[in-house]
Amino acid sequence: MSSLIVVCPHCLTWAEPHSERCTECGLAIDMDAPDPDEHELLQRLGEPVADLGPIRIDRLGWPDFGHLLATSEGLMFLPQFSVRPNGALEPMTVDHPTSTARKIHRGSWWWPNRSRVTSSGESAASDDTIAQEASTVQRLFDSPGALFVARSSIQKVQVNWTHIRIDRRPARSVTLRSVPSGSSLHDLLKRLRELAY
Repeated sequence: MSSLIVVCPHCLTWAEPHSERCTECGLAIDMDAPDPDEHELLQRLGEPVADLGPIRIDRLGWPDFGHLLATSEGLMFLPQFSVRPNGALEPMTVDHPTSTARKIHRGSWWWPNRSRVTSSGESAASDDTIAQEASTVQRLFDSPGALFVARSSIQKVQVNWTHIRIDRRPARSVTLRSVPSGSSLHDLLKRLRELAY
């Protein structure tokens, strides 16, 4: 069993390769090849568009609680961590909030090259502030366990009372579950439809 974890260059998801294949999308990973350059990664991940709030995701062996970020090219799940006194990151659970967690601004909209606009429509930041925010590439690499769903890979979105399942190719399906501090599945689905996912 491998103890190496990497960001797959194909599906842009953290994975633990087995037999030099991504456990998420099944494609071969050349462990000696350099990562795609930042410009290519930015094009593939897209610009942040909206923070869809806290969510839980079904993914064995990886952090399952975090934030769902909509980008111009897909959806990015960013695990939420608390920082231990020794500096280690500990995955948060739904019922383990902490003030030392790495947080994303919840409830705000984010358009590239525009001012930050809150859900009530009030301007909350300038273009300079947005430029200083971490890029999607930085967020992906700074969040062990992050998962990306490319808009172009989405085949079907199925809704159940307890979850939303996103079927994608070639990677595995993704199952999203609501959390008490987040939006209901109905509201999340409405936001996804507004964003044309």
